[in-house]
Amino acid sequence: MGGQRNQRSSSNHSAFHENFGTSLLESLRDPAIVEALKVIMKGDADLIADLVTARLDARFQKMEAKIIAKDRRIEELQKSVNELSHKYDDVEQYSRRTSVRITRVPEVADEDVEQKTAEVFECLEITPTINRVHRVGAPRKPSEPPRPILCQFLQYKDKMNVLKTRKELREKMVGVYINEDLTRVRSKLLYDARKLKKEKKVLDAWSFNGRIAIKDLHRKIHPIRTQQDLLPFIQDP
Repeated sequence: MGGQRNQRSSSNHSAFHENFGTSLLESLRDPAIVEALKVIMKGDADLIADLVTARLDARFQKMEAKIIAKDRRIEELQKSVNELSHKYDDVEQYSRRTSVRITRVPEVADEDVEQKTAEVFECLEITPTINRVHRVGAPRKPSEPPRPILCQFLQYKDKMNVLKTRKELREKMVGVYINEDLTRVRSKLLYDARKLKKEKKVLDAWSFNGRIAIKDLHRKIHPIRTQQDLLPFIQDP
């Protein structure tokens, strides 16, 4: 008896599954049911997409905030570095305030540099008090141009007197020039500024007390502190 009941139960279950499967397949052939399933699935997909998008947007916003904060910090650090560089350059330039550089003075072996420097000043008809004087750089080859002479005076007024009278060299010692002793940074700025003068993009370029300046084509004078200050004049007039 029990065996017969189990057989009938198993048979009923099988019949149920077969009928359910058949009914489900027939239902999926019904266009209305198919459309309803599509709407349900699309709604779930949109919901999932919205959730994912919201999560990603939140992450991106956090990342963007961190990047902006880091960029701002980098800008602040770069500004601090630039300020420190300017201050260091100011200190270095101040240490050169009593010095000049004399270029293109003929150089020979075993020369008396102090005597040659004195001859330059004799042409200017002045006798400044020299603290020390020497050639700049390693010994040169005979085929190379003469090394500049670095001359430091005991007093600042002697340097200024030399700079005021240096134009006399144009006729008495052709090719010899006297300039302020500038730091590497300011020397490069003056070189680039004078290049603009040669290209006729500015009227003049010079240094005074370690400060670089140019006169534009409208005769307006501009202080030059950094390479950025030269950019407006690099463009063709």
